[in-house]
Amino acid sequence: MNKNNFHLGWFSKYRNELFGLSMLELIFFHYTENISNAINDGILDPDSTPIVSFLNNFHDYIGSIGVEIFVILSGMGLFYSFEKNHNLGYFYKRRLRRVVIPYLIVAVPFWVISDNAFRADGAIETIKDISFYTFFSDGTNTLWFIGFITAMYLVFPVVYALVGKRGTHDVSNMCILIAILDVTMILIRKYFPEIEENISIAYGRAPDFVIGVFLGKYIQDDKEIRPFNAAIVSVIFILIGIISKVYFELATFERIFTPLFALGVVIVAVSLLQLIRRSSVSMRFLRLVGKYSLEIYMCHIVIRKLMTDKDIPLYIPYVFIMMIAAAVMMSWLLKRLDNAIPS
Repeated sequence: MNKNNFHLGWFSKYRNELFGLSMLELIFFHYTENISNAINDGILDPDSTPIVSFLNNFHDYIGSIGVEIFVILSGMGLFYSFEKNHNLGYFYKRRLRRVVIPYLIVAVPFWVISDNAFRADGAIETIKDISFYTFFSDGTNTLWFIGFITAMYLVFPVVYALVGKRGTHDVSNMCILIAILDVTMILIRKYFPEIEENISIAYGRAPDFVIGVFLGKYIQDDKEIRPFNAAIVSVIFILIGIISKVYFELATFERIFTPLFALGVVIVAVSLLQLIRRSSVSMRFLRLVGKYSLEIYMCHIVIRKLMTDKDIPLYIPYVFIMMIAAAVMMSWLLKRLDNAIPS
């Protein structure tokens, strides 16, 4: 083993830190989205200051790459979990418990308030929102990620059988599976554009999950790559991702290339993390954010949605920071409440 090489095992070694980075990137993206919306509404001039211009360009050309990283890491994590224990009952109980209970704790009061206090939609609409019915029917995607990752948990054994097992045609199976997912998404876009518009934010991330499961065994085996090769791959993948955002206006086509973009970013990220002492303040902070990533995600999303519905100007920095502070405090309470519920 050459310590100077790039090690795929770093993906696992820095998993919590990467979860933390992906969550911070997503939060930052949401701020750039607020800036972009303010520009589109004529509130801000995109060329008023270099900072506003940078934030707007980040929104357009980098986007929410943290989501792709999160999904790839989730696929990798499920591979590790399933390798330790192939009992499907235990697997589903543990993974679904991790997501469903916190989701219900957050989603039930959120949708009750949103549908009944902010709008007069009534109890039936609340049930539809909580159950993700309106995600498919109306494109209501506030907490889409929870429904998506739950679906990935359910199909994981099939994905694992195709691309996760050792000694299988995993590379060809992965390419075929991703091609089927991408072609299906394009066909849905062509023949059922309204449905595709509603579900693309989730369906378009399914290839990321497949890649995460596929990489699981190579990460577990700590496969090595020469530094120069790793650098070339990361640069090519990042360039492909950015170019796709420049040339493809439709997210349907752009998301075909975002898994490569995400992998390029992860290679750069873990290489930098390898240079930082694990005991440093920055690493401990990233691990802490990673530990609470799911809770922070949900709390951040629902508070941001409620504030947006009340037309609170989240493009103003101190307002956005106050929102994040509230989400962090809420996520801490959510974690404690979730831990208090028996498994």
